[in-house]
Amino acid sequence: MKTIDLHIIDIVHNSIRAGADEITIKFKDSTKIDLIELSIIDNGSGIDPEKLEKIKNQYFSSRKERNIGLG
Repeated sequence: MKTIDLHIIDIVHNSIRAGADEITIKFKDSTKIDLIELSIIDNGSGIDPEKLEKIKNQYFSSRKERNIGLG
């Protein structure tokens, strides 16, 4: 759980790089059923179909400065 903030920051940076100027982060937790729900919605350009297939790999990243990503 300590690194969830880093993943959120990574996703928001992706949104900004995709041209988003509106980003909404919704966080909902339920201790009753031990569940955390996180939604990040933006108005960026989206992901091209070729990358959309590769994104299923948890280590995929389109960044050049490092070789891993959230996927």
